[in-house]
Amino acid sequence: MSTATVRPFRFGFTGGASSKREKLVKSACTVEALGYSTFGLADHFVRPFAPLVAGQAVADATTSLRITQTVLAQDFREPAVLAKELATLDVLSEGRLQVGLGAGWLRQEYEDAGIRFAPVPVRIARLEETVIILEGLFCEGRFTFA
Repeated sequence: MSTATVRPFRFGFTGGASSKREKLVKSACTVEALGYSTFGLADHFVRPFAPLVAGQAVADATTSLRITQTVLAQDFREPAVLAKELATLDVLSEGRLQVGLGAGWLRQEYEDAGIRFAPVPVRIARLEETVIILEGLFCEGRFTFA
């Protein structure tokens, strides 16, 4: 006999392709009414909305949807700024934030934004560093990183 805990199967939706707030909010409300558990927003410069700011509009329009990103590219934000933005969205959404972090992958997007596209090992190392910094900033007490 297995001792594994059975967890409910949940579905998520990725939205935010429209540049209209009304469409973003309507799709979030529809997704929530259909029983989905998460609403994801992509972190790409070609998308009309920044995922964390748009996530707040989704949170304001819904009551149970978890707000996530598919995924946040760590090179696009300094860790301390990211920590503040994540903490703010988590509080304002009443704890419904679900965070996805990644090392970035779309070279053209980096080039278009004037951001250096480093080799994979460098981007992975920066992602690992960002996770350490975020964990430290979200812990109780003083944190330093050098």
